[in-house]
Amino acid sequence: MKKTPTVLRLACFLLTFALIACGGASTPANGAPAGEQIVIEVAHMFADGDPNTIACEEGKKYIEEKSNGRITFTIYPNGIYGEQMNSIQAVRMGILDVFISGFGSDIYPPAGAIQGPYLFRDYDHWRRFKKSDICRELLGILEEAGNFKAVGVGHFGFRSVLAVSPVTTPEEFRGFKMRVVNSAPYPEAAVVLGATPTPIPITDVYLSLQSRVVEGTENPLSQIVAMKFYEVAKNLVMTEHMIATQFWIASNNFYDSLSAEDRELFVETFDFIANRIEELVEEREAANIRFMEEQGVTVYRPDKQPFIDRLPEVLGRYPDWQDIYARVAEL
Repeated sequence: MKKTPTVLRLACFLLTFALIACGGASTPANGAPAGEQIVIEVAHMFADGDPNTIACEEGKKYIEEKSNGRITFTIYPNGIYGEQMNSIQAVRMGILDVFISGFGSDIYPPAGAIQGPYLFRDYDHWRRFKKSDICRELLGILEEAGNFKAVGVGHFGFRSVLAVSPVTTPEEFRGFKMRVVNSAPYPEAAVVLGATPTPIPITDVYLSLQSRVVEGTENPLSQIVAMKFYEVAKNLVMTEHMIATQFWIASNNFYDSLSAEDRELFVETFDFIANRIEELVEEREAANIRFMEEQGVTVYRPDKQPFIDRLPEVLGRYPDWQDIYARVAEL
């Protein structure tokens, strides 16, 4: 199945957005009946060498092999398709087929708890959540509210702080300008640590650290290595304050246009991708730390309890999270 070129599709996206604002119709379906060639446009924000990028490329091969070459991906890595919120909106409007997202509180506020600080104890705790009724309930609500299909639920590691100078206590974090993702609930990472949240796009983090616009950033280790942030900040503080959780969102227009057989393979492929990301992240964690130490980075393992003790301040700002925190703790 041939598709409209991306530049033209983006122009159509802007036109469609204007039409919807004025009460216009929605975008037509973007898939193909069983038996036709299908090219799935997949976008994400991750750099070369990142587990997300590697697993996505492996997923492309997986679906090609399973479909005997009938289904393939066109992949737009490293944010080249567009900024995160615009890409999510493109999926919701049927312009882009698939993008990676987190449990966004902008769609359903209580779901932001899944990316809240110190919710998960370890990766096994996360996997219990992933298989739980709580996860299924939240995904169902997000799908309905967000106008997308959720597939491939996974994590890409605990987030920790890379800093230009050592910071290991809430007192030392006071006044510390820390780069955070520019969407809720990521700024709460700064709140629980005692830092000052400074939203900056991921593509600008390297220069922001290099020029000292910010004093640190909080990211998964794999992302710190893939984007070479360790070159411009030499202190890794293993706060492990949250697990980077995510799932892939698919356009309803695209998903609904697939045959039942192709839908099954589509979901299977993104489950493969999500599980592969988790495998790569966990396998590489110790190696990533050793690599950064070889590059001159000093690793600090602070006492986490003083940060955990600040959690009530975060939950006080998000009362909708409290029930989910309690239910996840029971897992």
